[in-house]
Amino acid sequence: MNSKERMNNKEKFKQMTIKEKLGYIWYYYGWQIGGTIVAIIVTVSFLSSYFAPPPPTYTTNIIMIGRMYQDYEEFDQTVADLQTTRDVDIEVLSGDWSGYDQGVMANELLFAIRLQEDKGDIFFMTEIKFNEIIKNSDQIIFAPLDNMEGIDGIIEMYETEKGINPEDNNEYIYGIRVPREGLDTLAGANFGEDLIVCLSPYAKNYDHAVETINYLLGAN
Repeated sequence: MNSKERMNNKEKFKQMTIKEKLGYIWYYYGWQIGGTIVAIIVTVSFLSSYFAPPPPTYTTNIIMIGRMYQDYEEFDQTVADLQTTRDVDIEVLSGDWSGYDQGVMANELLFAIRLQEDKGDIFFMTEIKFNEIIKNSDQIIFAPLDNMEGIDGIIEMYETEKGINPEDNNEYIYGIRVPREGLDTLAGANFGEDLIVCLSPYAKNYDHAVETINYLLGAN
């Protein structure tokens, strides 16, 4: 393009409306602009994640998976109180496990990731999920509660759920059944069904996890 053509294009550009100018720029420079925007977004995202403070950690993490109905404001306050007074956090993966909609499938994947990465210390789960894990697993997923120190009082208060240990083929207590009426210590959360409480064999702090179970289920 010679100097005369460039001058003509400049004059034409000056006479365009704002909309026409934007269309002209996008037509000739769209790829460059789009690439620059993507590069900026990726860079900002990386820097934000790199320099952002790490999320808070808690001594005991609870994963709840099942049909739950929450008064969100009240339950959020319950969780906040547990975080500050007992160093306990709760993650709820809500859904109806008697059927598989998209929400259940997404939470099923999240739950599997939590198990895989040992992110949960205590689990509240549906009977369907408990039986699925106990019957289909060839390794120990939950800690046996029969002879665990500090848990015997709770075992006497509630109905328990048993399973076969795949390593020695003996039967042990792996779960404590909490009725659908819920727990006074979990204000704002109403269970749509009975939930089974289990303890991870990889709990970060067994004593704290057992203390948390005792508190939530009313032994303390």
